[in-house]
Amino acid sequence: MKGKMEKEIREILLEIIELLEITGEHGWASNLKRLYADNYSSRGDWLRKIKSLFGGMGSFNDLVLVRNGVICIDENNKLSQLREQLYESMVQSLVE
Repeated sequence: MKGKMEKEIREILLEIIELLEITGEHGWASNLKRLYADNYSSRGDWLRKIKSLFGGMGSFNDLVLVRNGVICIDENNKLSQLREQLYESMVQSLVE
């Protein structure tokens, strides 16, 4: 599973984790750290775990970053871009 797409996905995960930690969203950061460190799943299982972040109520798609009661506009814009990159990379990897 050590390929270009996996490396890209892990880099995106790291960027998201950093953003989540900066804004105090430690629960999601912890979940993504586990995904980042996951070396035990097969490639398909790992990608399906990432895909599962995006479905249903309360999913990663629903996350809005707030710090001290104020919506973090710049951080949310960045998170939106990173989520899109993560999803597109995961889908591309599933197809390959």
